[in-house]
Amino acid sequence: MAISLSGETSCAICGNVIERGGEAVLFPRFVLNEKDPLYALSDASCHAACLNADPRGPAMLAAADACSKNIGPGKRTCAACGGEITDADDYFLIAWLGDPSTDPLGKFNYTHLHKSHIRDWKHADEFLSLAKAAADAGRWQGTALPMIMRDFEACRC
Repeated sequence: MAISLSGETSCAICGNVIERGGEAVLFPRFVLNEKDPLYALSDASCHAACLNADPRGPAMLAAADACSKNIGPGKRTCAACGGEITDADDYFLIAWLGDPSTDPLGKFNYTHLHKSHIRDWKHADEFLSLAKAAADAGRWQGTALPMIMRDFEACRC
């Protein structure tokens, strides 16, 4: 989650300081693609008024809401077996990859898997194919997707 210090933290949209008593919205770091228009607001603080006026505001609020509804205790259901994931060492999360209405990878947002079940997941090949295509086509910037693909493939062995 973004850290906001009243009277010191700047708004990610307008750049002005968020004053004490000012209404602010803080977002966790969950948008990992540096080419995603929402990336600049991820792990950031904004004046509520700036966010409401910004064209990215509704999409960012919806994406952050989806994040809070899909991660955390009690929300870790393996997509391969349907069982709850309770062992942190056997847990793999495919986090926010993009807007599911515009990015094919978005259909895999918040996919939870037992690492030991990745090889059995019926969408594994499709996920890797779409992820590789996004990386190869330059639709992704940053280290997150290559790391997700590397770790995913390591679990398939």
